[in-house]
Amino acid sequence: AGDFIGRVTAPYFRGIPTLNPHDIYISALLRSIISILLLFTNIPDSQVSTFLSNDSAPIVLITLLGLTNGIIANLSMMYG
Repeated sequence: AGDFIGRVTAPYFRGIPTLNPHDIYISALLRSIISILLLFTNIPDSQVSTFLSNDSAPIVLITLLGLTNGIIANLSMMYG
């Protein structure tokens, strides 16, 4: 669902200056931060952050991954 919503809303993100055709790879690399944060959500008794120990953190991060996947994939196809 997140990927579909990202692909549908991607045309609205064409006007953002950081998502121009020459810098789209930077946005794709920034998605790796979300993946790394997702790995820290499954650590019991973690001292990393109170947000990451919450039960809603994996849901929010996976939704962000889906949305950004749809947006970046669709923008890459539009610019290509």
